[in-house]
Amino acid sequence: MNRLAIILLLLPALALAQGFDIYLFDLQAGDSLVKRVTDRDGYDNQPSFTKDSSALLFSSDRGHGQTDIFRYQIADAGLTNLTNTPEENEFSPQAWGEDRFSYVLQEGVPYQNVWQQPMAGGKRERLLTSFVPVGYYAFNQQGVLFWGRYAYSLFWEPAGADIGPGNGESLFVINQAGRSLHAIPASGAFSFVHKQSDWNWVIKTFDPSTGAITPLVSISNSNEDYCWTPAGVMLTADGNKLLQFKPGTDQQWQARSELSAPGLVKGGRCAVSPDGRYLALVSERE
Repeated sequence: MNRLAIILLLLPALALAQGFDIYLFDLQAGDSLVKRVTDRDGYDNQPSFTKDSSALLFSSDRGHGQTDIFRYQIADAGLTNLTNTPEENEFSPQAWGEDRFSYVLQEGVPYQNVWQQPMAGGKRERLLTSFVPVGYYAFNQQGVLFWGRYAYSLFWEPAGADIGPGNGESLFVINQAGRSLHAIPASGAFSFVHKQSDWNWVIKTFDPSTGAITPLVSISNSNEDYCWTPAGVMLTADGNKLLQFKPGTDQQWQARSELSAPGLVKGGRCAVSPDGRYLALVSERE
């Protein structure tokens, strides 16, 4: 199977979408636009922040016809290619400590797993012992929660585990799960979208210490993406409108603001900086 066929099979959104752009907003200044980080035809998506909140990591299809990981410095718009792999694709970058980052490496069918490497370059290392093909993931000190690429299910691998082939596989958590997985701030738990039916999507929490799964709030089936602020508030987009939900206080999503930015028509994936100041939001291109 050639590389084009592999990309079409595994990544239909990348191949068929008109494109995605990333916007940066200031949550401490009325959710005002700071800058449009990308403005081009193509795939610029899956943003996350570095630990010091000074830069964005994201996946982009510029250069070799496949996706690499880039770092965008907020202060001066400096752009650095952190991976340069013409025969492989990298997705879902996240800061892994102060000077390293993790990502999903797609090496072909069915090989997809989570790896990590230094920001400054150097040898990459496999992060999971499991060989379940990974689509998306989230982690905390207890371990990694990940979405099986072909199972549409969540699996849990505790930190320090050796549960790959020959030792038993990762622990199954739940099926019919969505892609938006997050470690909940100031908590040992995670959140995920449970697609109970085509019309009933619910954000739930998973506590790996007890195995408990608890509903939080429903989310629209027009956008499964959401993110957490460091203060424990969830944010999601409805078109260009920003909504928020505070567990324990709100019963449903509350209107927060209307985001004003050229070309922003349908907000999707999002991330909030560790200092709580910035919101990175992805929008489909018009």
